[in-house]
Amino acid sequence: MVNTPNIIYEIYNEPLNVSWKDVLKPYHEQVIAEIRKHDPDNLIICGTRTWSQDVDEVIGNTINDINVAYTLHYYAATHKQFLRDKAQKALDNGIPLFVTEYGVTEASGNGFIDTNEARAWWDFMDQNKISWCNWSIADKEEASAALKPNASGTGGWTEDQITISGTMIREEIKTKNP
Repeated sequence: MVNTPNIIYEIYNEPLNVSWKDVLKPYHEQVIAEIRKHDPDNLIICGTRTWSQDVDEVIGNTINDINVAYTLHYYAATHKQFLRDKAQKALDNGIPLFVTEYGVTEASGNGFIDTNEARAWWDFMDQNKISWCNWSIADKEEASAALKPNASGTGGWTEDQITISGTMIREEIKTKNP
C-alpha cells in the first residue's frame, strides 16, 4: 500500500458501550500493527465508544502511532453543543479528530433537519480544521439520504433527484470549493 497514499483506514465503525482502555484500544493496536506491516504511513481512524461519540475518553490514553486520528460521529438534530464540547475537550488535549459520519437530521436518519445545528457543526469543524464525510449518498427513503428514491447509482443527478439534506451538503461542499 506504500504507493497508494489516498487510502484511509477506519478500523472500527461505531463501537457500542465498551471500554476504551480494555477493549477498543487493544483491538485498534492489534489491527494497526497488522496494517503497518503493509502500509507504514497512511492515516488510520479509530472508532470510540458510544457510536464514536466519546472522543474525550482517549485523552491520556492515545494509541502510539503518529498517523492515527479518532472518529467522531454526529447527527445535527440530536447531537448538539454537548457533543461539540466533548470534541473540543479532546482537541484541546491534542486528540486529532476526523468526522467520518454525520447527518443534518436526527440520529435515526429521519425526522427533523436542523439547519441551525448543521451550520453550527460546519462552523465548528471549519474552526478546528476537522475533515468530514456525510452520511449518506444513497437513494433510501429517509431524511438523511442525499438522493431521492430511484436516483441513479452512477451520478449525474438532476436537482429534482437530490433531497433537502443532499442539497444542503452539496451547497456546503460547493461553498468550500469554489
